[in-house]
Amino acid sequence: MRQACAATLEFARTKRRGGAVPVLDHQSVADALSDAKGRIEAVRLLAWRAMDAVVSQQPEGLELALHAKVFGSETGVDVVNRLVQVMGVQAYDGHSPVMDQLQHALAYPVIEGSNTGVRRRQLQDLLRGADYDPLAASGMA
Repeated sequence: MRQACAATLEFARTKRRGGAVPVLDHQSVADALSDAKGRIEAVRLLAWRAMDAVVSQQPEGLELALHAKVFGSETGVDVVNRLVQVMGVQAYDGHSPVMDQLQHALAYPVIEGSNTGVRRRQLQDLLRGADYDPLAASGMA
């Protein structure tokens, strides 16, 4: 996501399409890039929080790691796909890394256990546990 965002930002700063202003000066482009950056940071924070919980052997580590995998991989597909839309046909240029990033992002929801399987088996098992506390992972337990 970060590489696709950086490439799209560079494109939006430097290219003009049918006008005198850079693509970035269009509100919809700025909104898409702002949204992408916010979602990238949300995924990064969740991943760091999950890693911290796992390393420090907190009981909610597994749950946070599973959520980081599912949320991160699905968000990656959404974000990179939206960035492809910002770039338009330029994204398909052989010199643009955005399409490569989209191909990678499309694989993440199915590798290391598909997100469907993670939800149906691992997260469902956690939810079934008699000692499961839905507020524990948020730190509000």
